[in-house]
Amino acid sequence: MDSIPLMMLLLFIGSAGSGVIGMSMSVIPVESVPLQYSGLAIGLTIGIGELIGGFLNPMVNGALADIYGIQTPLYVAAAAGALAFLLCFLYKETAPAKAHPTQGPEVKIGVNI
Repeated sequence: MDSIPLMMLLLFIGSAGSGVIGMSMSVIPVESVPLQYSGLAIGLTIGIGELIGGFLNPMVNGALADIYGIQTPLYVAAAAGALAFLLCFLYKETAPAKAHPTQGPEVKIGVNI
């Protein structure tokens, strides 16, 4: 890269998405299931993510790179990012406390003067 400011901008953009990993791997699954299934939700999310991203992805992208060229894994990563971006618009709130809020007792707070 010839431009240091451009490299710094691209590194910032590339690393800005890593903060979402904690939410998508733990917070979202736990809030989407009842409390007794929270460990299973986190385990399945991480396990399936590792199976696809850590095990299958290198093999598939390596085979595609052998057939179509070394740039193919970059296209696959870009397509996966675009697909994830589009699919995020289909998320629905499934947390019971948020989806079906219950009306609690009304609490009045006032100051007597």
